[in-house]
Amino acid sequence: MRQRRRGTVTYDIRFRAIAPSSGEPIGLIVNVEAQNDFYPGYPLTKRGICCRMISSQYGREFTGPHYEKLKKVYSIWICMNPPRRRENTITRYRLTEEHLVGEAVEPVQNCDLLSFVMLCLGGPDSENYDGVLRMLDVLLLNEASEAEKRRILQGDYDIQMTRTMESEVSLMCNLSKGDMEKSWK
Repeated sequence: MRQRRRGTVTYDIRFRAIAPSSGEPIGLIVNVEAQNDFYPGYPLTKRGICCRMISSQYGREFTGPHYEKLKKVYSIWICMNPPRRRENTITRYRLTEEHLVGEAVEPVQNCDLLSFVMLCLGGPDSENYDGVLRMLDVLLLNEASEAEKRRILQGDYDIQMTRTMESEVSLMCNLSKGDMEKSWK
């Protein structure tokens, strides 16, 4: 959470990561959020594309005219209750260079500063129910028992069920159960 002049901004999960690129480390800021309401009164895509995580780096990652220190932002949103047409979809939005006249090329690290990925869960009755969409549905929404979820994660996704992982699955089961109970009230 970070205090700002316009109020408090809360991120669900926000962390920095280092990934190799051409042998040189690059800094990343990763934001992961769960979205229960697909229609909060504005388009989620506009909020996801919002550049506040880029502009908030001024004063934190750099000061003065050192914009070369801007870090790329990845936002990953897991939408629990999307409209039917969006169920079991993964959509990426990003900034890219487009040559309108000529081909003057900017180094990619200077313009590729934002990627926003929306994972919309949908359940087994929808098309494309496999891979990460199925895994997240099983973990977060599926009404299967905790033991059944652990069996699926281990058997179908080769996720070893250590004590720590079993504890995490239990926590996720309780969180999703709480979300379901809230939505019924």
